[in-house]
Amino acid sequence: MLARLRSEHPTAAVRTGELLTNAGAEERIRLRHSLLPVLAEADLVCWDRERDLVSRGPEFDAALPFLDLIEERESDSTTRNLPA
Repeated sequence: MLARLRSEHPTAAVRTGELLTNAGAEERIRLRHSLLPVLAEADLVCWDRERDLVSRGPEFDAALPFLDLIEERESDSTTRNLPA
């Protein structure tokens, strides 16, 4: 979810349903009742519950080093699995 927000314009808001496009009911419930409240409390995201929108929060940039690391590891994993 944070990676998706990172790929959007810094002031863009995304509908929560667009964050987990291939998610099942359990994942959507976990997003709304667990993940989003925690991320909003940490100011990593701004969550407008009434309009069902999520955007970058005031502390979003604090997550960027972790997102870079995840992206780097995913890239390394993909590269290692390519045929020579």
